[in-house]
This record gives sequence, C-alpha cells and structure tokens, in this order.
Amino acid sequence: RADLTLAEMSLRVAQTAYDKVAYQANVGATQEAMDLWEATTNYEKAQATYNDAVAGATDDEISDARAQVAQAQAELDALLAAPDADEVAAAQAQVIQAEAELETLLAGTATRDVEAGELSVAQAQLELDSAQRALAETELLAPSAGKVLAVEAQAGEAVGTEAIITLGNMDEPQVQFWVEESDLASVAPGNAVSVVFEALPDLTFSGKIVSVDPALVDVDGTAAVQSYASLDLEVQPVALLSGMNADVEVVAGEALNAVLVPLEALRELGPDQFAVFVVLANGEQEMRVVTVGLKDYVNVEILSGLEPGEVVSLGTAAETNTAAPETDEGQPGPQMMPFMGG
Repeated sequence: RADLTLAEMSLRVAQTAYDKVAYQANVGATQEAMDLWEATTNYEKAQATYNDAVAGATDDEISDARAQVAQAQAELDALLAAPDADEVAAAQAQVIQAEAELETLLAGTATRDVEAGELSVAQAQLELDSAQRALAETELLAPSAGKVLAVEAQAGEAVGTEAIITLGNMDEPQVQFWVEESDLASVAPGNAVSVVFEALPDLTFSGKIVSVDPALVDVDGTAAVQSYASLDLEVQPVALLSGMNADVEVVAGEALNAVLVPLEALRELGPDQFAVFVVLANGEQEMRVVTVGLKDYVNVEILSGLEPGEVVSLGTAAETNTAAPETDEGQPGPQMMPFMGG
C-alpha cells in the first residue's frame, strides 16, 4: 500500500510539473514529459502489485493445496496399514510439507516478507514526505482572507513578477479616489468622507480616509493625490461590487455654530490678514479686521471681529449680507466645509 501511495504522489508531482510546460511546442521532448511517463508506469506497476497482494491466494490454489494434503494423508494411512519405517517417515514429511504450504497460502505474506515490507514502508514514508513537500510548493497561499476577484493568467501560461490574482475583502470595502495636487492639504488620514455610488444615487455612505499614497499618480495626464477611504456598512447594509464608480466628498474641517459670511465679502489686507466692511445702522460702512477659519468655495468662517447678526458689504453699499450661524434649516447648528474629491 505504501508503494502505491508513493507512486500516486510521484505521479501528481510529475503531472503538476508537466502542466507548467504543456504549452510548449516540444513538450513531448522535455524532461517533465519523461518524468510523467516514468511516474505513470511506476504507478501502474505499483497498482498491479497491490492488487495481487490484496487478492491473496486464489480458490484454485487453495483447493490444490488441500488436495495435496488429502493425498499425502491417504498415502500415509496406506503405509500405516502395512508399515515400513522409511516410507512412513517420508510420507509424514510429505504431509507436513503439504500442510505447511497450505498454511502459507491461507496466512498470506510470510514473516520475511513482512520484515521486508516494513523496511519498504519506512523508506516509502520518507519519499512520500519529500513528494508532499514538493507538492506543497506548487500551492499559493493568500496573505489574508478574502475572495478572488480576478485571475489574470491561464493554466500553463508563463508569468513574470506582475500580479496575476486580485483578492478583495468585500466585508470591509474601501473606496479609491483622487484629488488634485493643489488640494493635498485637505486630504489626510482620519478625515471624514461621504460617498455616493452612481448605481445607488439615493444612498449616502459615510466613512473616513485610511491612507494617502506618498507619491503622486497620473490621472488622465494630470498629477493627482491617490487616497483610500473605508466605508461604514452598518448604517447602509448594502452589497457593493468591486469596480463601482462613486463621487467622494472629503470633509477637510468641521466647525460647530460657526459665524459665516460669503467669501466675496472678505477683503485681503496682506498675508493672513483679512477684513470685512460692516454696514452700520446709519448706512455707513466700517472696515473690521477679522480672523478667519475654515472656508470653502462659497462661505468663510469668522473666528473673531464679527458678531452674529451684523451686516457686511459684498462690495458696494447696496450689496449686503447678514453674518450669522446657519444650517440647512436656518437654525444654529454644525457647519461643515466640504472639499469635493473625484
């Protein structure tokens, strides 16, 4: 049985090695093909030997042995009726020999065959361990749990060092997105994001940036910052597919109960110095130096220098706007200055 198992493992290893070169035009002349032929022949011989060993003595062989015992016993009985010491001794020897041959057939393998078999098993086990190690080297182990999303090679195809298998953990999906180089300061790990997939326009997924690549990448001929964001699927338990397109909004900063004025009301006096024109009760305008905080393309947060309810000019006395904290409902609440990412 050990010889058969060894031959089977050797055949599998040879088959695996042959499959790797099966695409070659001269595959029949390769060493792998010769090894496969030899392993196949050895396997077939081992199978035949094993079948013979399992089958044991045939019914005809056992019947013949029993007939020889009966015949020897009959001859012995006849001699005992008219005894002759030499003939009786010879007949007894024939009976003993015939019985021994019968017992050998019925018992199966002789003791010496068992001892030789034990040595063969030990040697075969060593060769089997070696064959199993060689077979294990043909297996690819994933670095982490996940699903195979793509295989970029066929059986027997020669490959280089490039990736040929793509794995993905769809239980913890991430969104890959890009922003312009000039917006690098607005993208950092930990920043919150809002994601809307084109296929699911009515759902907004929340998440946060988990990594920002240290090098710029080329996107349609433009240098861009590549980032990755994780998604919270507990709020929106929807099955997502790899490769889905989405719009990503990055929240670069957040302020609660912020005093906002339109960006066009802000006047730059110098580096990091700003002012607004406050419209007084008599209609006159007064320049007020202010400290600014977060801003987007529409509004700017005023940290100091302006009180909620004061009116600011947008450029002329006729164009005014009231500075006040506001939300979508027009009530005091949190204000977020989002940055739109691709």
